[in-house]
Amino acid sequence: MVTIFIHHQSEQEAQDMAIALMELDLAVHASIDKDNNSYTKRKGQVKKEITYVLTLQTKALLFDKIVDLVFKKCGEGVRIYSVPITQCNLPFAEAIRNNTERI
Repeated sequence: MVTIFIHHQSEQEAQDMAIALMELDLAVHASIDKDNNSYTKRKGQVKKEITYVLTLQTKALLFDKIVDLVFKKCGEGVRIYSVPITQCNLPFAEAIRNNTERI
């Protein structure tokens, strides 16, 4: 199980992606953090970006499928990464296992 972070340029894009992922059984829970101040360094320059971070929980084996869908709908410039869920309560673990796509 993992938590996936997807940085979107607009709130609407993040909302649409959250709904699409959940309707396709690719995620069981999603939240959107608005006005995330993000700093990146590119070509020696530090750049500030304001993004809408879609955070979702799912099975680790669904990561590539999610990336493919995000790139198809939003373009390949979207930043996506995940971290493992090392501990969670039993009801939430069961929700992830039972309400996402079977592998």
